[in-house]
Amino acid sequence: MDRIAVIGCGGSGKTVLARRLGDRLGLPVIHLDELYYDDSWNPTAMDDFADLQRDLVRTDQWIIEGNYAATLPNRLSAQHAAPGQRSDHGARPVPARSPPDEPPTGGPVV
Repeated sequence: MDRIAVIGCGGSGKTVLARRLGDRLGLPVIHLDELYYDDSWNPTAMDDFADLQRDLVRTDQWIIEGNYAATLPNRLSAQHAAPGQRSDHGARPVPARSPPDEPPTGGPVV
């Protein structure tokens, strides 16, 4: 696998998992928070942020970690796998699939 999207709730270990996978697989790790916020914690305009991600996912190898539901389809359409989180805090690969046409019901997607 050369393209991996790591997604999950805040504090679930996305950054740690992405770093470990990057070290083990020799893949570059991209942290979406670092792209979204500047040094003064000002957010990037969403259109610019989406453009950055579209450019990144066109590259041959990456691990991208972070949520940002508005741009999730960009990552999911280009990934080879999405490591998921289990309740015992172990990671398991989740096969790549197309994002649903509609967001799930029952609460906001973050």
